[in-house]
Amino acid sequence: MYLELQSNRSSAALPVDHANTQTPATASNVASADAHVSLPQFAFNPQLAGLTHAMFGNSATAAAPNFDAQVRGTVAKAIDLQLAKLSQDVYDPNSKGIEGWTRLNNDQLMRAGIDPASLEDPTTGFRAAIYQDKNGDHVLAFAGSNDAKDWLNNAEQGLGISAAQYNQAVSLATEAKAAFGNSLAITGHSLGGGLASIASLATDSAGVTFNAAGLNDATIRRLIPEGDPAALKQQAENGLIRRYAVNGEILTTTQEHTPLPDAVGHKITLNDPAPVAKPDIHWYDWATGKAEVLEAKYAIDVAKHSVDLHMDDAVIAAMEKDHPWSP
Repeated sequence: MYLELQSNRSSAALPVDHANTQTPATASNVASADAHVSLPQFAFNPQLAGLTHAMFGNSATAAAPNFDAQVRGTVAKAIDLQLAKLSQDVYDPNSKGIEGWTRLNNDQLMRAGIDPASLEDPTTGFRAAIYQDKNGDHVLAFAGSNDAKDWLNNAEQGLGISAAQYNQAVSLATEAKAAFGNSLAITGHSLGGGLASIASLATDSAGVTFNAAGLNDATIRRLIPEGDPAALKQQAENGLIRRYAVNGEILTTTQEHTPLPDAVGHKITLNDPAPVAKPDIHWYDWATGKAEVLEAKYAIDVAKHSVDLHMDDAVIAAMEKDHPWSP
C-alpha cells in the first residue's frame, strides 16, 4: 500500500461491510500534465449509492473472495475475455455496456463521488468508463489510441515525458478505488493498457491489459513517488497485472526489440488467430525470378498483419479461439 485513503466525507447514511473490505492503496494524483496536485482525501464506503455487494445476512458465513482477489494472479481466467470486451466497449462513448456489465451513468458516477467529466477529456484524448455487474463488482476501463493526441501520449510517456492521460488515469483510478474498494478491477487495450497499468500500480488494484503500451520508469517515479519502479514492476509480474499480447502484434514486438519500455505484468501470449499463409514457392519460381516477388509480397503482408493483430478485434478472436484459461 503506498498511501492510505482517509477522509472527513460522511458515510453514516450507508452501512459498511467491514468483513468484506479493506482500506485501499493510494496513489499520487497529478491534476494536469505539468503539475503534481494532491487529491482530496476520500472515504472508502463500499455501500455507496447501492453500487456494491449486499451485506451477508449471516455474519458467521465465510465471505467469498472479493473481486480484486478473484481477478489477481498469473494464470489466465475466464473473466479475462469479459475484460477484453470491456476494453473494446470503452472506445464507444454511446455504449451502455456489454452482456453482464452495465456502464455507470452520470447520476451513478456522481453518487459514487466521481465527476463524470473526469472520464472524458477531448483536449487530451482521454476516455474511460466504469462498469458494474449484478454482483456489484466494478471495472474501470481505459480507451486506447484512436487519434493523433493518443499517439502523442504514447510517444511522450515512452520517452519519459509527462503525458496528460497518465496523470488523468491515476486521478480517476484513485477516486474509483475510494468509492469501490476491493470490488474494483482495471483494464485497457493499447494506450489504454498503459493507462490501466499505471492506475493498477498506483491503487494496488488488480489489472488485466491487452497489447498494452509500456511504462517508463520516469512515469512510475513521477506518479507513484512512494514506490520503487523495479519493485512495482515485480509486483505486477507476480500477479497484480496480467498482460495479454497477440503473437506478432506490432506494439509488443516493437517494445520488446527496441529501447522503448516494455508493458508491465505477467505476460500471456495469444496465438495469431488467422496467420498469413506463406507462399508456395517452387524451384521454377526461383529460375524465373517470381520467388523474389512472392517473398517480398509475403513480407509486406506480414507487416500489415502485425498492425491488424494489435487491434482489439484480434485480441478477442485469439482469446475465443484459444481459451487460455482452460486446462
